[in-house]
Amino acid sequence: MTWMRTASSNCMPRVGYAVVDVETTGFRPGDDRIVEIAVITADLYRESIRAWHSLINPQRPIPAEATAVHGIADHDVRDAPTIQQVASTLLHLLAGRALVAHKAEFDIQFLDAELPHPDPRFGWGNASVCTLRAAQAGLRRQSRTKLARCAADLGVRMLDQFAHTALSDALACAGLLRRLQPDADHELRQAALHNPPQTPAPSVAARPRTLPGITGTDGQLDAWTLVDLTRLGPLLLPPWPTAATSPADTGAPPRCGPANAGGPWTSADEEALRATWIGASGHDPADLMAALIAQFGRSENALRSRLLKLVCHPEIPGTTVTESEAARIGYRLRAQWTPGARARR
Repeated sequence: MTWMRTASSNCMPRVGYAVVDVETTGFRPGDDRIVEIAVITADLYRESIRAWHSLINPQRPIPAEATAVHGIADHDVRDAPTIQQVASTLLHLLAGRALVAHKAEFDIQFLDAELPHPDPRFGWGNASVCTLRAAQAGLRRQSRTKLARCAADLGVRMLDQFAHTALSDALACAGLLRRLQPDADHELRQAALHNPPQTPAPSVAARPRTLPGITGTDGQLDAWTLVDLTRLGPLLLPPWPTAATSPADTGAPPRCGPANAGGPWTSADEEALRATWIGASGHDPADLMAALIAQFGRSENALRSRLLKLVCHPEIPGTTVTESEAARIGYRLRAQWTPGARARR
């Protein structure tokens, strides 16, 4: 029977990682409750793909001492969903993935208490990676256990102004995962075996906390900023997308551009876009994107996606790249938009 379990585990396809951070009403799982949670999914190359975060209504008062740490008060969570109301979304994000956290035991204990594992014989900690332990092993010492200090030691970007927000801490933890590259093959296989990917059931919408300058006004973090924030080093964020240069991808006809704007890309369009991109090296990114929108009559998202394919991965078939592909190669495009970014890397 043992041999059969091992064989099944080895045959299961690995999915990737789920970086988790929780903020709580206290330190006692079971008695205290989660008030905010963030999950960042990453592929097998440890490149971040998607960020999800939400305030959580703990259905009890938040102590003042807890609010002093994470800044979440009772009025912030009054209209937030409960953990049960977003359980379907969380289980979908965690399905098949090895769980990653800093001081993972803390986060895992709260998850076990409030979000039971789909396999009742298998807790979240049985397929988990602790970035603190991985960092201590890499640094060969037991000190500097705080997330910010580990990040500083290993050259990982930390959003100090948003410390102890679930999203900010999860971003730093995702950066540590990329930097440390721990051997987690066993955890990946166990996660795929005991918690296979699943189709999400309907769930209450998240209520994310807004991080000014990082997320949008709706609290969402776009895939491009996510890639930048989990790379090594303090990359500057170019001033795009902006409201002025980011028309939505809709069926409405463009205001300018070629006759086939919004339709299939032609080889002539691609060659013109490539030539314009190469010839404009070093220009201000916002001005260049505005010029491209005017020239080709397409939205910024459509232009970015096509440039990714043309400049970084011409062998990818089709007109767009997937989120995972964009996560792996998108940073190259952002580096070219940002003057001097390569020198800082």
